[in-house]
Amino acid sequence: MKGAEKQGVKLVALAEPVKVNATYVLVNKKEDKLAAEINEALKALRADGTLRKINIKWYKNDLMKLLK
Repeated sequence: MKGAEKQGVKLVALAEPVKVNATYVLVNKKEDKLAAEINEALKALRADGTLRKINIKWYKNDLMKLLK
């Protein structure tokens, strides 16, 4: 925001995101074990609330609920 303020631009945060895009991890199709480990880790992070906490910390909103 500092850069915008220096240029005289006022930024306003929106109450709701305009759009939330899903993010995908690309893994070589020969790396079945790695793909399975990544999927399991992401499932665990979602299940224990870590992804939600990260979203709230950085985006001030739980964007995960919008991807369901």
